[in-house]
Amino acid sequence: MLAGKFAGRAAEGDAWIGSSGDYYVPSGEALLHGISLEGVSAAMPGYSVPNALLSHAGAGTRLLVHALSLLAGAALVFALGLLLHGAVCGGAAALLYAWVLPSHLSSDRWLYTLLVLAAAVALVARARAPTLWRSLVLGLCLGMSLLTLSPLFLFPPALALYERLRPPQGWARQSAVIALAAFLPLTLWAAMNWRTQHRLVLFEDGRADNNITIGALGFVSTALGPAVVAEGVADGRRLLPWAAGEALRHPLRTLRACALRLAYGASSQP
Repeated sequence: MLAGKFAGRAAEGDAWIGSSGDYYVPSGEALLHGISLEGVSAAMPGYSVPNALLSHAGAGTRLLVHALSLLAGAALVFALGLLLHGAVCGGAAALLYAWVLPSHLSSDRWLYTLLVLAAAVALVARARAPTLWRSLVLGLCLGMSLLTLSPLFLFPPALALYERLRPPQGWARQSAVIALAAFLPLTLWAAMNWRTQHRLVLFEDGRADNNITIGALGFVSTALGPAVVAEGVADGRRLLPWAAGEALRHPLRTLRACALRLAYGASSQP
């Protein structure tokens, strides 16, 4: 039953490969072949390169990759429940995962979902017995996720600050290991971008400009299509200072928009 449901979801999400530029297949091709392409840094290599490789595979291979990724996700969900509360909890979590499986897990976020789940399992395993080895594994899982998408980039310092309240043995060394393992892989990405673009690019370059602009203006929903560019915003390199200024000039609007966005996100993740 689970395999059938996973395969069905994978089939639903299979059509996007090679049929849309939204998932940065051209960027992945450019990285694979060493071609200079404008906007190649708009997606991280762990996002664009696997999608580019899958675009050359047959429909059966793509379906198999998606189905296996969903099954691997179920195994990680089971491991997470097992570590938290035992085998019964793990089994219930895996069953719930299969029952309410979101369709986006079988589309462009298939690999990132696995990496975040792996990081969650590593985090819980380390919390049970903090060791230098488990800290290294956690850092590597976070680093792989950052090479795919950047949302967890503040997690290593946030975890270090949280654990400072009740520091485990060797807290400073473990925190340093997590941070180094998470951020060291990004140095190659930054070096490539510095060499080709002559500026510092650590994550996706400009991919969030539209969201930042709309959020700074107090809107909750993300608009599609061309970005709503406010007066005085000339390009992406000035966007963050302008957005910070908007938040400071209109704090109540910013707080209201943040609260509404949090409520919207919570409503989608019961």
